[in-house]
Amino acid sequence: MNSSGIVSIRTGQFKAQTARVVFDLAEQNPSRPSSRPARDQADLLAGRRGSGGQGTGAHPASPRNPQEEVKKAIGEPAGDQSRLNFFFRAGAGLTVFLKPNLTIVNSSPLYGETETVTETYSLKNGIVFDGSFGKYFSLGSSRMKAGIGFSYWKLPAEGSFVWSLPHPWNSTSPHGHGDRDVGLKTQMMSFYAYALFSFIDTDSFSLFFGPLAGYTSGKYLTLSDWNVSEKSPFTSADVTISNLTYAEDTVGSCCSAPR
Repeated sequence: MNSSGIVSIRTGQFKAQTARVVFDLAEQNPSRPSSRPARDQADLLAGRRGSGGQGTGAHPASPRNPQEEVKKAIGEPAGDQSRLNFFFRAGAGLTVFLKPNLTIVNSSPLYGETETVTETYSLKNGIVFDGSFGKYFSLGSSRMKAGIGFSYWKLPAEGSFVWSLPHPWNSTSPHGHGDRDVGLKTQMMSFYAYALFSFIDTDSFSLFFGPLAGYTSGKYLTLSDWNVSEKSPFTSADVTISNLTYAEDTVGSCCSAPR
């Protein structure tokens, strides 16, 4: 076939009673009309067959978009190919906590007894920034998408502290003192990768399910040290808490979950 300028012949049937034959022509083809571009493809469209199995001799009208018909004949998906390309997604939102409080109880010796400090940290609504990059893949008649992503969580918190102090000489008369601090800063960062498969996929609505795995790291503040001073008669009103010092703790965990 090379001597005639034909490189290969492909066939396909994209309708019940319509077949297509596609001839791939060489770049240098002496029989190619000079008015046609070098990469054009010549195709032959068979006529519809009647009930007797013989062709009617009439050819259907030329398709309005020949490139779409060629894609159908060779098995390539027609239509908007951007659905199979790379994508980038970015967004922002607010966090909502179903259990926003974290309580910690610490004890230390004082006056030969035990001083107890109850720390309660209340997480407030914060801003989350998220972005991901990936690519769509064709998976038979459906699609899947895979990629990597990054999230940044800025989570303000409020610390509430209650001290239970023993009496210097009367162990049966402890007294308490409360304090509150605002503006504690908490921030988290997440890195993740995912592979999602289409469950519902239409032009107006898509729903994907699949595994997601990643790593989360962050920093938060907790009460580390303080000064206690009190005077006679050693009641709650005579207690002064000063010089609250916070420690910056880090957290990191690996996670995987369906998305």
